Amino acid sequence: MTGLLNGALAGQKAMTGFDSAISFRASQGGTPGSSDLRGAILTAASALANSASDNAPTGFRYAGGDGAFTFELLVRPDVMPQDAEVIALGLISMDGDGSDRIFNFRIEKQGFLAFITLPHCGASGGGLASIPSSGPHAYKPGEWFHVAVTYDGNAGVTNNLKLYWTRIDAGARQANLIGRGTLSNDLNGNTGDFAIGNEARSFPGNAEGEPFPDLIDEVRISSIARDPSDYLFVPELSRRSAGTASNADTSTSKQGLDLKLSDVLVDGSPAPLPAPGEPLKLGSGLNRLDFDFGIEPDRIDADVKLRCQLEGIDERWQETERGMSLIYQALDSDHRVISQASFPAVGRSNGWETTPEDSAMTSRSEPVYLPAGTSALRISLSSGSPDTTGLMVIDKLALRSPGRRHPRGLAANSTSVRSCPRPPIPHPAGHGREPIPRSPIS
Repeated sequence: MTGLLNGALAGQKAMTGFDSAISFRASQGGTPGSSDLRGAILTAASALANSASDNAPTGFRYAGGDGAFTFELLVRPDVMPQDAEVIALGLISMDGDGSDRIFNFRIEKQGFLAFITLPHCGASGGGLASIPSSGPHAYKPGEWFHVAVTYDGNAGVTNNLKLYWTRIDAGARQANLIGRGTLSNDLNGNTGDFAIGNEARSFPGNAEGEPFPDLIDEVRISSIARDPSDYLFVPELSRRSAGTASNADTSTSKQGLDLKLSDVLVDGSPAPLPAPGEPLKLGSGLNRLDFDFGIEPDRIDADVKLRCQLEGIDERWQETERGMSLIYQALDSDHRVISQASFPAVGRSNGWETTPEDSAMTSRSEPVYLPAGTSALRISLSSGSPDTTGLMVIDKLALRSPGRRHPRGLAANSTSVRSCPRPPIPHPAGHGREPIPRSPIS
């Protein structure tokens, strides 16, 4: 990185234990909030140009051989996103002036963390998630946060992209997952104007209009999808590499936990469980299958997580979710799922009294990312496993656009509803008394 441009200033006081950071709180002309702002930026090239001369070198690697990657960095913002006098808050980008627009990783002014695929990357899709506004990882000016996006290299598989936002001083031992997305294909490896703290697009009427409002430090690109506990803020002895994480996740089951299949539903109706070692036999035609399996409640602690994989269907392990959930699925013209977001709800919510009629409904919103090729949106409400009890109430479910469409047909949409609860993570739906599982596994 040789271009410290437009007032970007190195040598700034960093987080305790690190040398120094770079400030992007400067510009060299233009109007804040407009595309002509020449905001502070750090680039791979020593100068900016309206040509390919300022592109990253050919062969500049930002993904592994199988397409997997992790982009991570430490940031300290000095304003809330909506108060920043910029178009967006830039983190890491590979943009360009011509046919060299690859990706943009940034914070939207609406409070979203976004990974956006651009027209010349060879892929569609991306990820969008609400940055926490409450709790231990809430966005707060003047605090240091670890920010990351990972892609596991399994092209086209739902939720192959993950977004993380973690407050460093919160004492976390692993990254805080805030959302998921999907890439249709691996990024093609083409290069553009690689930049940190802004986007680099220099042509008449457009400059570097997305500077990050304060400090960035410790940017790292990896050729793997890092495990949540394999980041620099985790004590070294506690880190788990992506290659050993799957083995570590199964260690608890080797200690005598009795994992078993409890029910099979065929098109919503219970089916006789097959004898051990025997196949489940179905008639011809298409059927919906639901598998319920878990561990006895008194044999599990809060730190145990359950993952599953259906051979021949799932290309990767799926994590189970507790309680009820509202699920958004983007469908293509053949009604195939090309993107999915699930928002689980567990526990009793604030504002719930005794019935939906006497409970105060509260408006909330969540982003839904619609990849190019989306022709329909399917919304499902899942009541969870049979042992999940409680009531979930939705009043006035709406889908709205913030008015700005991203390149290649990507739209940042959000759901807005009135609701009773306040779940442990931002939730797009209203519920009354949220489901309280009797078992920690659903």
